[in-house]
Amino acid sequence: MSVEIARKLIGGWPMVRLGDLATYINGRPFKPSDWGTVGLPIIRIQNLTDPLAHFNRYMGPVSERNFVRDGDLLVSWSASLDAFIWRRGDAILNQHIFKVEEDASLVDRQYLYFALREVMGEIRKQTHGATMKHINKPEFEAFEIPLPPILEQQRIAKALKRKLAAIEGARRASAERVEAAWALPAAYLREVFESEEARKWPDATLGEVVDEFRYGTSNKSMDTGYVTLRIPNVIGNTLDLREIKTVPVTPAELDRLRLVDRDLLFVRTNGSPDNVGRCAVFQSTMLETQGIDSRDVIYASYLIRARPKHGMVSAEFLQYYFQSDAGRESILENCVTTAGQYNINTQGLAGLRIPLPALVTQEVLLKDLRMRCDRALTMQRLMKQELTGIESLPASLLRQAFSGAL
Repeated sequence: MSVEIARKLIGGWPMVRLGDLATYINGRPFKPSDWGTVGLPIIRIQNLTDPLAHFNRYMGPVSERNFVRDGDLLVSWSASLDAFIWRRGDAILNQHIFKVEEDASLVDRQYLYFALREVMGEIRKQTHGATMKHINKPEFEAFEIPLPPILEQQRIAKALKRKLAAIEGARRASAERVEAAWALPAAYLREVFESEEARKWPDATLGEVVDEFRYGTSNKSMDTGYVTLRIPNVIGNTLDLREIKTVPVTPAELDRLRLVDRDLLFVRTNGSPDNVGRCAVFQSTMLETQGIDSRDVIYASYLIRARPKHGMVSAEFLQYYFQSDAGRESILENCVTTAGQYNINTQGLAGLRIPLPALVTQEVLLKDLRMRCDRALTMQRLMKQELTGIESLPASLLRQAFSGAL
């Protein structure tokens, strides 16, 4: 790691090494046998990044150098790579975190906190993609930050605190809008499948409206073979074609497993109950628009294909139903758990009861659901873009501050 990152921060002030501004005290190592349920909370990295993370506690003697109080400045130099002001009461510091004891005659603590956030952000970008991000102490202390006079440091820190608080308020409001947009499809489905009209519809078992249930191939993926849809291609209640694998099968197996329009693919096993029973309709046009030949597409063994009978039920109507709260509840009631895996088999699927309004009613409802869910998807995308933009503002603001532009 070089100091070139820090040199990019020059804003007309002298550049000073972090090691010349403060002492950085590493936390003490703890063994699992040291952990308990009473005593001082042990600050681990997850306790810095997640306010709900569980604390392990320690009852033994505590060195002052590892003791942390409210207002102390901390730096995680492994994994998360960030700076924090501690605000959760007396605690003891774990390893992989520095407690910062600054020279108050040289640097204001709040200014140093913001400068460290900028430095660590630049280090994170340099180590992007690394399996384990960390920096050792000599490398860390060699980084330089611009050091204006103390009064200017305090002015910058005060301005940053005010502006970052405003950004955080905007971020929370945007995150709430994102959450609201994501909740819309579920609300639309409740309006359809939990309505007074829905209570009057006849029902049937899924087995009564499906010609065939069939498991997919258990052959391994290879560089050659046929396009094969797997669990990651299905669990989003639509076909996700970002990662496609190919699997070789015999001509006879290809004939048995070839997918055609209106086939429903169900996830039959998963470690998460939220994903079991998720389904998507096979639509050849979706593959063709991605440049994938849809004529010989098959599916893997952790999926079940259900082929609805023509003239009885719309496959898309079934997909929406099994995406709804009522549909999900019926699936989960028929799941079994084995070795931490949730499973539903063809018998369980066949026995599920489904609403079965007339086809013309299904089509009317589908037209409205498509329109409303498409609008919700557009809203989700726009809200997410807004949130991403807001989340990029703190880093931009810090760069401005330490280039003399604040």
